[in-house]
Amino acid sequence: MTMRDEIGKTLDALELDTVYSAAAELALTYARQLDQAAAVRAQADKALRTAYETGDEAMVEQVTALRAKLSERDCVDRIGRDMAALLDQLHATPKARAAVDKDKAKGHGGRQAPPSSGALARLRSVQ
Repeated sequence: MTMRDEIGKTLDALELDTVYSAAAELALTYARQLDQAAAVRAQADKALRTAYETGDEAMVEQVTALRAKLSERDCVDRIGRDMAALLDQLHATPKARAAVDKDKAKGHGGRQAPPSSGALARLRSVQ
């Protein structure tokens, strides 16, 4: 199962209003980038093995340098933080879901919409 598949299932379970479709699409984009980073890493590893097997030291050096620049770990570090924050805003993390469940228990009833922030919140307050 890919990260994109898993994020897609999570977003589907949230039954988000269309107003959150851009945020949901961004989460799917992050997931695709993480999947692509893993695929690139696998290809780089294969090319590096081939270069070692053929004794092509120049190729080993080039692939090693490219592999470092395209590091899957760096991608996860960069995108993972952003995705975690986005999923939290969409109430798609255990911590955020617990807060929603707590609000329901207090009698607020129904699923609460993800919180507004920044410019979007200011625009909504004007209406």
